[in-house]
Amino acid sequence: MMNLNQKKKSFFALPDSAPLVLVERSEQKIFIASAFDFIGRSSAKDCEFLKFPLLVKGEKSDYALFLTREVIKRSVPSCRSHEKIQLIAKRLMKCFSNKEYDRSEFITCLNDVADWGRIQRVKGKLKKTNSRKMNAVWKAFKQSLSDNDARYAIEKISSLKIGLGIAMITKVLRLCNPESFMVLDSVFYANLKLPLVGNQNGAIEKTSDSYDKVCKAFKDLQTEYSRANSYEELQLGDFEFAIYHLLKEALNGIKKEEEKTLNFTSE
Repeated sequence: MMNLNQKKKSFFALPDSAPLVLVERSEQKIFIASAFDFIGRSSAKDCEFLKFPLLVKGEKSDYALFLTREVIKRSVPSCRSHEKIQLIAKRLMKCFSNKEYDRSEFITCLNDVADWGRIQRVKGKLKKTNSRKMNAVWKAFKQSLSDNDARYAIEKISSLKIGLGIAMITKVLRLCNPESFMVLDSVFYANLKLPLVGNQNGAIEKTSDSYDKVCKAFKDLQTEYSRANSYEELQLGDFEFAIYHLLKEALNGIKKEEEKTLNFTSE
């Protein structure tokens, strides 16, 4: 961990909720804090950075990501987002609690998930998929939710080759059980890497194995976050939501820094 007093002093005229990105290019590290960390805290303890277990991919290098507890807290879904999520989740859970498969109801639920997750291309594919395969998808979700294990849904639904990728599959699971499941979409598998071990390349693939590894990394950081926030624990799904938005801030910071480097070397 590193506290803000060890960083270069800066002053920002930004709202408390705004995340700030600090990039130390030479060290290949990104530090993300909230404005509140800078202007609203006097205790060094409240300004500690937590190291994210996965690496962030840049064009030129991989970066280590450091986050404050405060910026994570301020990046979780808003009350308005929570209300929308809960409405979709309630409908999904009702669909999976039925003993008999209802194709129309199931496709309507999946369309709601596609709208929420901004995966519109899925909707057209669902209409064209035959009832037998859609029934198999429904059963796969029910099985994974019953076992509290994403592997079966990811492997079974992927094998059906109907255009439902890991992003859509994990969105459904996360909506139904945010305590156990998180979303793995393109922002994560395209921009994060596992720490290198031996000759592995560290890539995050669209597989159940990669999903398990990414979940473990998120849960490790979630545990670290919760140690000082036991009064305000976050569900895994909400924690992932926060990291998703902070990662996008980090990627913007990397892009700007690498553009500066490119411009400097070309002059």
